[in-house]
Amino acid sequence: MFRKKRVINTPIIVDIGAREVKLVTFTKDFDTNNVIIHGIGSSRLSSGKIVHGCLTDTYEVITAIENAYIEAKASHQNKKNLTILTGVSGIMMDAVSSQIEHHRDNPQKKIRKNEWVSTLDKVRCRIDEEEYRSTKEHNAPMDLAQSSIEKILIDGVPTRDVLHQTGKEITFQLFNTYVPETHLDGLYTVSEELSIPIQGVFHTMYGVSRLILDHHKDPQLSLILIDIGEDHTDVAIVLKGGLKEVHSFSIGGMTFTQRIANTFKITIEEAESIKKEYSMAQLPRNISNKITDVLTDDIKVWLQGVECSLENLASDVQLPERIILFGGGASLIGIKEGIEFGNWYKNLSESYKPYVNVFYPKSLPHIVDETEELNDPKYIPLLGILHIGSQMHNDNTLGFNN
Repeated sequence: MFRKKRVINTPIIVDIGAREVKLVTFTKDFDTNNVIIHGIGSSRLSSGKIVHGCLTDTYEVITAIENAYIEAKASHQNKKNLTILTGVSGIMMDAVSSQIEHHRDNPQKKIRKNEWVSTLDKVRCRIDEEEYRSTKEHNAPMDLAQSSIEKILIDGVPTRDVLHQTGKEITFQLFNTYVPETHLDGLYTVSEELSIPIQGVFHTMYGVSRLILDHHKDPQLSLILIDIGEDHTDVAIVLKGGLKEVHSFSIGGMTFTQRIANTFKITIEEAESIKKEYSMAQLPRNISNKITDVLTDDIKVWLQGVECSLENLASDVQLPERIILFGGGASLIGIKEGIEFGNWYKNLSESYKPYVNVFYPKSLPHIVDETEELNDPKYIPLLGILHIGSQMHNDNTLGFNN
C-alpha cells in the first residue's frame, strides 16, 4: 500500500511593489519539508498608486491582484479557504526590535501549556498597550502590523523548548513592524473587496532574514541585507541570528530606469527593457559604455544612502562583513561592484571590507519551483513572506508570529 503524502493548502503570498504586484501560490510537503510553488503571477501598476510603500488607489491594486492570481493559474483553488499573506517595506514603515521581561510567580515550577498560553496573552496585551511613535519625520499615525518572537531566554539562557522548564524570568526578544494607519485601512479594503481575509502583514526584510536564518547552519549568523526595490532601498543588519533593525531611503531601481529614459529620450517601459539587456551584457559595447557612464553618478549617490543607513543602524555595534543583495535592482551592473570595490566603507570602519553576494532564488534547495520562473532576485522578498507562510503550520512552542 502506498502512503499518501501530507500536503496542506496554504495562503496566497502577495508582494505589492511600487509598479508591480507579484503573487505566488504554494503548498508545503511535510514529509520532505519542501515548499512547492505551483504558480507565479504578476501585474503592473500605474505610477503613483503605491507611494513610499503605501496604497493610494485600492481599486487598481485589487485589479492587479486578481490579474496576478489568474496568471498564477490558481483558479482551481477553493477561494472559501484562501487567506492573504502580504509584505510591507519602504520609508514609511518602521521595523524595530524590542524586548519584554515576564516574571514568573513560581520559578521552581515547570512551565506547563496553560501557563505558557497565559504568558503569551499577557505579552500580547503589553505590546498592544504600548503607544508607538515613529522616529521618522512624516508624523503619520502608526499601527502595529506584526510582532514576532525572535528569541526567548529563561534567566538569560536562550531556549527553543519552553515547556517543562523552570526559571524566574522569561525574556522575549521581539521584532515589530509598524505601518501607517491609512495603509492598513487600504489593505483591509482590498481584503474585503476580494472576499479573502488577510492572515498576516509582515515586513519583507523580516521574512527574508528568517528565510536565510532558518536554513543556515550557523545560529549566530551576522550579515547585512540590502533590498533594492523600485522606489526605495531597505538596509538591515542581522546580528547573531536576529534581525536588529531596518533603515530605508528613497532611491531604487526606478531611479536608474528614469536616468536611462531621460538620456535616450525613450519611455519607461523601453528603458526597463534596455536596463535588463544591459545587466545581461546583451547590448552593443558603445551603448553599454554610455549607460555605464550615465549611471555612475546615480550609483555613487545610492552608495551614500547605503553608507548613511549603516551609520544609523550600527552606531553601537561592529558591522558584519558579509552583504546579501536582492530585489529588482540587485542585478544591475555597477551595484554589486560599487559595494565590493568602492571606498565608501572606509568612513564606517577601517577594518571593514565587504564580501558581497547577489541572492538568487535558485540557491534555495528546499523550494521546488514547478513554474521554473523563479530566476530573478526580485522574487526574494516574495519568497521571504512565503517562508513565513510555510512556517505557520509548524508546531512551535515559541507562540505568536503575527
